[in-house]
Amino acid sequence: MAMRINLEPDMEVFAEASNSTEALEETVYAERVLRADAQGYVMKQEPGKVLANAICEVLKGNLYLSRQIQAGLLTRLAT
Repeated sequence: MAMRINLEPDMEVFAEASNSTEALEETVYAERVLRADAQGYVMKQEPGKVLANAICEVLKGNLYLSRQIQAGLLTRLAT
């Protein structure tokens, strides 16, 4: 399935992990890209279906994070 995305100045920012890192390191990286105004973060090992869903959510204006990233960020906040 092909998806067309128009590149506009107010385009939402989305990040996908580019290499395999330990979960804690990836949580730190995800936090950094979110602070840099990314609207989503998907871990590299996630299936394509998850990535497609994440893109759709971000295009709707929602924030999307992989479940493992959600858990890691909540753990960091709680400690």
